[in-house]
Amino acid sequence: MKRVKGILALFFLLFTFALGENGYLIKNYRIDIDISADNRYSVKESITADFQIPKRGIIRSIPSRYGSRDIGLKNIDVQGAPYSSKNFSTGVNLRIGDPNRTITGLKDYLISYSYNMGWDRIAQYDEVYYNLIGNEWDTSISRVEFLINLPENFDSSKVNFTVGSYGSTDSAPVKWEKTGNSIKGYTVRALRPGEALTLALALPEGYFQVYKPLALIKFLRMLTYFLSLLLPLLGGMLWYKYRNDPLVEPVEFYPPREMNPSQVGYYIDGSVDEKDITSLIFYWADKGYLDIEEEGENGLFSKKEYILNFKKNMEEKNSYEPYFFGALRAFATGNSLPISHLKNRFYQHIERTARLLRVDLAMGGSRLYTGESIFWGSIVKSSALLLIILPVIVYALETGTGVSAGLLEGVITLPFRFPLVIISIVSLLIIGGRIRKRTDEYSKILGEVRGFKQFLLTAEKDKLEMLIDENPSYFYNILPYTLVLGVSDKWADKFRDLVKEPPQWYHSTGGNLFTLALFMNAFNGTLSSLRGNMYSTPPANRGPGRSSMGGGSAGGGAGGGGGSSW
Repeated sequence: MKRVKGILALFFLLFTFALGENGYLIKNYRIDIDISADNRYSVKESITADFQIPKRGIIRSIPSRYGSRDIGLKNIDVQGAPYSSKNFSTGVNLRIGDPNRTITGLKDYLISYSYNMGWDRIAQYDEVYYNLIGNEWDTSISRVEFLINLPENFDSSKVNFTVGSYGSTDSAPVKWEKTGNSIKGYTVRALRPGEALTLALALPEGYFQVYKPLALIKFLRMLTYFLSLLLPLLGGMLWYKYRNDPLVEPVEFYPPREMNPSQVGYYIDGSVDEKDITSLIFYWADKGYLDIEEEGENGLFSKKEYILNFKKNMEEKNSYEPYFFGALRAFATGNSLPISHLKNRFYQHIERTARLLRVDLAMGGSRLYTGESIFWGSIVKSSALLLIILPVIVYALETGTGVSAGLLEGVITLPFRFPLVIISIVSLLIIGGRIRKRTDEYSKILGEVRGFKQFLLTAEKDKLEMLIDENPSYFYNILPYTLVLGVSDKWADKFRDLVKEPPQWYHSTGGNLFTLALFMNAFNGTLSSLRGNMYSTPPANRGPGRSSMGGGSAGGGAGGGGGSSW
């Protein structure tokens, strides 16, 4: 029984080989290559295909890149059949044959093309490292013949052919001879699908007369390292020149210059963020423009609703408060606005309010930093781009890729090739971002705001008692400001035994029971509801979802590619 199975298996293998892995075989594949003194290749391929089943023709894939280097594929021509071509980023596909006619038996094709290999990017020697047959053919090739003509004499001991799958170093299946400046030979066994035939020939440096930008590369490397040291140094000098003087922080019991909490929030960190806008709700409540009503039962699983009840029209003279107030009121029914009604609907008004706030302050002459320091800070940050462009140019010259094509690879390999440059780039971005000289006016305002914040953090109980005696609503007047300054919890903790009554603008479901802790819990609930609804945005739509000096190896050279039938 085992003998029968063995005979059947042998028969199957012989049948498969005879028929061809994909219904066709290549009986003979001849390659003629003329290599010029400037390392240009003129290639002619004569292919004899044997179709066992009806096919329209063959597909020939010709690479246009060697690694990351463009090797100048040009002058493609096909004789013996009509063809069409399609370009890809890594090569060209030739579909050879008549789409309206099938053929069986033998068919000859003649394909010609040229390469401009240019500089091989090896400083120690020149080379010919070329795949006569690439490892992408999907059928057997019974015999390969080749003739390679070089421009000058060469050392035949340096010639090495390899055959096999990618990485193979087997050279036994090739017979060849050197005649003058030519190499002529053939394979002594069939190549299986996916096997390559590669020539590796190391030549003396300067064998090919091609432009080698070694001096330019060396200069650009030196320039890159020089600028990597110089630019951060100059940036540091500018940072020192535009350093800010120490602030004078006078103690402030009330918000300086009668600023509202949005302005205080803007001046403390130089930006407008969500808490700066949200604080206006509580600021307006304290000024009598609206009150806040809490609805829903207390409980672990109960959900509360917070309602804004508008009481009077906005009287502030700036542009951003009336706009924000009016935008909220437009969503109200009558004078009442459940905050949940703003969900996924109000977010656009937040950014508009923030823009109006910044414009109002700028129009009022409240510039934060001097224009000169902003200019030089931008120059320092922009200089980091130079330290990216120069290594990319070096990479493009070294590898043969264009600057645009090598941009991504050049940036990705930057940390490995120029580690000092990475440190310099980071330094320039940090330094450039910190070159901001405060205007004299901003220094005064910032000092006052910081003095106010410091008082909120360090005020003693007796001073707070005195302030409450003078103004019983002092805690609630200051509360919106503590929100933008990030000290609301610490501020409330100082008043836990001093505040006995809730604000008139907050109506809770807790009845007559009041503690400051309960109020702050409700305050934080309202704050959370405002943030969760005013800033929420609707979900976005989603669409559907080795070298020739080492002897080389099969498939490791330039050119080659492969093909199939159709």
